Amino acid sequence: MNILMISSTFLYPPSKGGTQGRTFNLLKYLSKNHDITVIVQSNADVRDEEVDKLGKFVSELVVFTRPRYAKTGIIAKLQRLAQLLQQEMQNWIDRAVKSQKFSVITSEHSVNEIYIRPQGQITYPDTTLTLVGANPSLEVQKLTKLKGVIVTGRVPSMTTYLHQATVAVIPLRTGFGMNFKTLESMAAGVPVVASDRGLEGLTVAVNNVPLAALMANSIEQYCTAISSLFKSAELREKLSRNARKLIEYNYTWQQAAGKYEQVLTADIC
Repeated sequence: MNILMISSTFLYPPSKGGTQGRTFNLLKYLSKNHDITVIVQSNADVRDEEVDKLGKFVSELVVFTRPRYAKTGIIAKLQRLAQLLQQEMQNWIDRAVKSQKFSVITSEHSVNEIYIRPQGQITYPDTTLTLVGANPSLEVQKLTKLKGVIVTGRVPSMTTYLHQATVAVIPLRTGFGMNFKTLESMAAGVPVVASDRGLEGLTVAVNNVPLAALMANSIEQYCTAISSLFKSAELREKLSRNARKLIEYNYTWQQAAGKYEQVLTADIC
């Protein structure tokens, strides 16, 4: 089957998690049995070798490069260039649809966003808070002035940092649907403290279900949950073990991509 995948985020390396990680892993699975064409936006941070590596997973890779917003004096010009890029990309998609070459067209976009605020301190003087992710805002970068706070920016792999973590904190306040950041942390065996949004779609703390994560939606709840994990190696081990089982039984990429493939082929086969 010929599949066209449209992505607003460059998919390689899949280090950002969220939509990028989900889309790349679905792509990797589907490419084993189908011809995939990917049309994607990139920016100046994407290297040629990353384009080459992504190209190995697809039959055709079409890349449109977004302009970088750098100096305020040229914002208006860059906005016009961005509009032209969007139109050029849309024209390519329109031609692809008209050609009737593709059996299925998928579009992936990000719906998750994280707000981070320096809202209090747990009294563990040797603790390090590492904020991992590409393009941290200026406000987040300023947090490095606080003792024990590290802001990494873009990293090659989230897994490396997860394996070094005692606790993964996922304080999402917006976005809908199951969150890849939570699943990735659980798969790595890291005890998770997350908001209700961060745990949406997951059965982790109800009757007759093994406790697999701790929920927190206020500063006090986060402090209590994180402190309890710092104090109890037994609780950390319990969450790690139960979360890992939850992922292995229900949320492997093979299972997710298999269901995704069933949806794509349902009206065709």
